[in-house]
Amino acid sequence: MPSNSHSDDSPRSYSLAELDPVAERLVTDYGDVVMSAGPLNDRSGVGVALWSTARDRHAEIMKSLNAHSAVRVVFERYVDSDGDRSWGSWFKR
Repeated sequence: MPSNSHSDDSPRSYSLAELDPVAERLVTDYGDVVMSAGPLNDRSGVGVALWSTARDRHAEIMKSLNAHSAVRVVFERYVDSDGDRSWGSWFKR
């Protein structure tokens, strides 16, 4: 399990080579709740879109994703299971 050395106080900038594998792992390992994931525009971490069915466990899920990631994970939006899956160039389930 990667160390959780990131800090929400002063996010650092990561390379895409660092962020892309994290995003892909989140979609692969947490596909039951993470619909898509990808680098944030400022490259300070990874943004995630969660399935709308995860809404009632939002705080627990985000805490878990951040605890198991070497970079910060930021919630972006919810997506209905029958919704549009073509959200940018992110890794998708």
